[in-house]
Amino acid sequence: MAIFCRRYPDIRIELNKINRHGDIIAKIFAMAVYQRHLPERGLMAARVCCRTPRQPRNK
Repeated sequence: MAIFCRRYPDIRIELNKINRHGDIIAKIFAMAVYQRHLPERGLMAARVCCRTPRQPRNK
């Protein structure tokens, strides 16, 4: 994250932990990361990655 911030200083990153899905729409976030299924029908999602680089493939 630090490398990204140094490389792109004009991009502002804010981390919020929210347990209520409606807050994501109300606060108008540009991006949200979910650990589970997408909660709302009106939202769309794209899988960015499915494992970390160090995680074994057969786990």
